[in-house]
Amino acid sequence: MAGRPAKIIEDKMLCHKCGKEKELFHFAKSNRAKFGYQSICKECLSEYYLKNRDRYREIKKQLKHKNKLKEYFERNKDSINEYKRARYSTIQGKVKIKVLNQERRAIKRSTSDKTVTAKFILELLEKQNYRCAISGEFIGDGYHIDHIIPLAKGGIHTKNNIQLLKPSINMSKGASIL
Repeated sequence: MAGRPAKIIEDKMLCHKCGKEKELFHFAKSNRAKFGYQSICKECLSEYYLKNRDRYREIKKQLKHKNKLKEYFERNKDSINEYKRARYSTIQGKVKIKVLNQERRAIKRSTSDKTVTAKFILELLEKQNYRCAISGEFIGDGYHIDHIIPLAKGGIHTKNNIQLLKPSINMSKGASIL
């Protein structure tokens, strides 16, 4: 709400909202403002708040909800961590994490069609006989999900553009097309 700094002339200031020149007691004090007062008068601020009251109430509700979630996680930190360790230590859990990370990256670039799922990766792993797509070496569950045509080169995050590679090979491949 700070807006442009207002000049104080003879204990009066110009409100940037209504354009009227008013005495200083009509303006709220502000440590952030250049002259120590907000550039919008109390009357205009009050009008603005009344017009946007529902929006402010919704924001307040969201903050309360967020704080409740935070408290819940603090109280139950140990059981939540135990659950996550158990869930994500399985093969399906590890695959799910890898898929979600790749999906997030692809969505950032707007290249995902959301067809690459944890189930698809498990099927691909079996189809490749748990072997690297380039070297043919055994990869087990230590693999990287690789884009044949990298996202950086205009590739898309779809089933046809995914292969599973040994981490060292994927890191050396980088954003190149083999």
